[in-house]
Amino acid sequence: MHKMLLMLTSMILAVTLMTGLIGCGDAGGEANTKAPVMLYIRSLNDDAPYFAEVWDSINDAISIREDVVTCLVQNQPLDPTDEGTESFYQDIICKGYEISYFRKDTGTRVPASFTGSVNVVCTVNSSIGFDIIICRASQKQMPPLIDLCDPGYDMETGLNEIHTTCRVVVWGETFAGEEVVTDPAHMTVNFACQWID
Repeated sequence: MHKMLLMLTSMILAVTLMTGLIGCGDAGGEANTKAPVMLYIRSLNDDAPYFAEVWDSINDAISIREDVVTCLVQNQPLDPTDEGTESFYQDIICKGYEISYFRKDTGTRVPASFTGSVNVVCTVNSSIGFDIIICRASQKQMPPLIDLCDPGYDMETGLNEIHTTCRVVVWGETFAGEEVVTDPAHMTVNFACQWID
């Protein structure tokens, strides 16, 4: 009986010790990787809606091109009074972005989401603009966008235009190796086979 009580006490102590060791720390290391700066998108396409054409007509030739807009991001310290964020270690290397779409009209079909890469540095307490692709040429060769030219309307709604909201997220890391991701930013992107001036 004494031997069983000793074994039970040892097991309880072992479980308590393991639980204490596992519970130590800062929720998976989040406190160690939380950057003292944040990256956010200030504007997309100078805050103007974008009118994308599925087919471009240049010198009577039909071509399909990707659509590019300017993305302006800013690197802002979480605590502006912290002089430690003035270090180049808190400059952010923007590495990539994600594009996704949502319909604003009655349809549901949208171009597929995709990611792109970028390689620009946004220094702390400053902003920088760079080009991002919001629609690839290959996406215009697939439904629902190609339907606007052939047969000439969206097969889902019967409309000859598709009205969308484009969602953009940019990510990167500081020179200290801390990951940063922007909150999503949105812009209006409307598609037609060709826009009539």
